[in-house]
Amino acid sequence: MRRWLAWERRAGGRMWRFILRVHAGWVYLAGSERAVQARPAELYQRPCLPLLLAALGWGVFSGLVWQLVNVISWRYLHEYTAPAAAVAALTFLFPLRPAAMELSTLLLGRRRFVRLGGLVVLAGLYWLLLRQSWRYHHDYANWLPPRWDWLWPMETYRLLVLAPLWGAWGIVVLGQFYRPSAQTDRATASLAGRLHPLAVAACLLAPLAASLACLRFLGPCHLVPPAAALAAIFGGGSLLAVFRPPLRRAVLLSTGLLAQLAFLAAYVAVR
Repeated sequence: MRRWLAWERRAGGRMWRFILRVHAGWVYLAGSERAVQARPAELYQRPCLPLLLAALGWGVFSGLVWQLVNVISWRYLHEYTAPAAAVAALTFLFPLRPAAMELSTLLLGRRRFVRLGGLVVLAGLYWLLLRQSWRYHHDYANWLPPRWDWLWPMETYRLLVLAPLWGAWGIVVLGQFYRPSAQTDRATASLAGRLHPLAVAACLLAPLAASLACLRFLGPCHLVPPAAALAAIFGGGSLLAVFRPPLRRAVLLSTGLLAQLAFLAAYVAVR
């Protein structure tokens, strides 16, 4: 009995620490700089799984918001653009707002109106990509009984989950290839300092396998959206890391945003 209670206490402690790490991953993605730096640096170590779970949670929540707004707008307004606008506004008010502001700062400067303009432009591009992805539905779950076809969501719902996964993996992999320096902020130094190449490669299986399975209806072109996300991560992220040193949270968040936009744009181009 004593052994069981001791194991239960240890397991409960591990579970609580893991929950705190997932929450810290969400704060790193969506929180303010003050909130990120206020948390213990140890919570950002070994970030692969916490960041992916935080991104997955937001993707599922975005899908639920899309469905709710879609039902209401179609019943009362008979139009289909409101869900894309609602999800884009919600996404750029919360998880992608720091990334959009940081990308605007890196590319355009620190003036406030320029940063806000960049945020609006990026949110408009995100809305346009989501709107275009919703216009056609190709892949039906003919292989499932009719009562279980809800288990195979429509294409746009899959994109809402897959895009944040690619963004989170882009943050992780850039921290693997570009090491922190003395000027790197404390949270990013902790995040990038304890990454293992095998863990980063294993975490790639989540967005890659999910993308290949969910986009198989595109035929040979189902490889294009993942390839575009990888190109944005290794191309755009590397350029930001090299020309806007040092490695810091702004560079990592900007890389994740570029990966998401590239993934969505490639899907709209080939579907």
